[in-house]
This record gives sequence, C-alpha cells and structure tokens, in this order.
Amino acid sequence: MKLYFTVLVLPCLFSGVVSSVFMDGVASGFIISSIESIISIKTQKIKTMEYTNFTKDTSFQIFPPVDYQCITEKIMINSPPPTLMEKNINNIFVLMALYSIIHIVYFSDDDETREWFIGYIFGRMIKP
Repeated sequence: MKLYFTVLVLPCLFSGVVSSVFMDGVASGFIISSIESIISIKTQKIKTMEYTNFTKDTSFQIFPPVDYQCITEKIMINSPPPTLMEKNINNIFVLMALYSIIHIVYFSDDDETREWFIGYIFGRMIKP
C-alpha cells in the first residue's frame, strides 16, 4: 500500500512543474476516495435487528424440566430474497453506471479527458 502510494502520488507533488493530466486525475481520485472514507467512518449506520416475540408453551415438555409454563422467545425477522424483477432492475442500474464509465474512456472527444479519467480511476483504486 505504501509502495503504491509512493509510486503514484509522489510524482503528483511535482505536477506544478511537469503537469500531466493523468497525474491530476490520480491526485483528484485519491483525494476524493480519502475524503469519502473519512465521511463513511463518521456516519456508519448501526443496523438494528428486528425481532418478533413468540410465547412457547412448555406444559407438555418432558426434558429438560421447566418450572414455569410459558417461555417468551425472540425470533429474528428475515427479509425475503429479492425477486427476479428487483434483480433485473439492479443489474440495469449497474450496467448503466459501467457503460457510462466505458463511454467516457473510449468515446471522449479529446485525449486529455480520457487520460484524466483513467488517472481518476487509478486514484480511486488506491485505498488511504
């Protein structure tokens, strides 16, 4: 991790002298990913488990012996798996996002936009 950081971000320090569109993209991608990681650490959502109460009658229970007749138990509520339509809609959204990235990289009008976007993707891959 430190090696990748050094190899890819250290040349960005000298981008004022020798400016490269790719290195600008790497620097901006790295900065954005580090800011997102800081924000996501601060705003982690605590998942609460949903339960329903169930009363179990133990009057006919032989083993193990129980002194009281009713036991209150909690049963966790599980959400059902997604349906085929929900899976297809999710796949369509993912494909739209991927195709927009591919479209920017391959069909951009100028080379600078392509190089910057590829550098941005590399910068996002570096985890702070």
